[in-house]
Amino acid sequence: MSRLDSLKHRILKRTELAPEAAGISRIVLIDDKSVYIENHRGVKEYVSTKICIELGSRDVVVEGEDLKLEGFYKHGVSISGTIAALKFESGTNERRTLR
Repeated sequence: MSRLDSLKHRILKRTELAPEAAGISRIVLIDDKSVYIENHRGVKEYVSTKICIELGSRDVVVEGEDLKLEGFYKHGVSISGTIAALKFESGTNERRTLR
């Protein structure tokens, strides 16, 4: 986590603001069938087995089968399919995986 992200999180805790107010992304995973990502900056890659969403200082990569962009809105992206993994990538290609 960068210094700026760390500072944003500390400010949010002290002021009790919603994460969206500071531009922090929220990811809602529903079982292994659906994920909703708020506060994105666009889609970087989209194939049926991998969707990469830009979040600003990092990207989130959704991997699985039969992935589809069900909804693409100004502040949120809805993805459906069989989700196998979520990966976070920074600008230095550092990866953290949630399985």
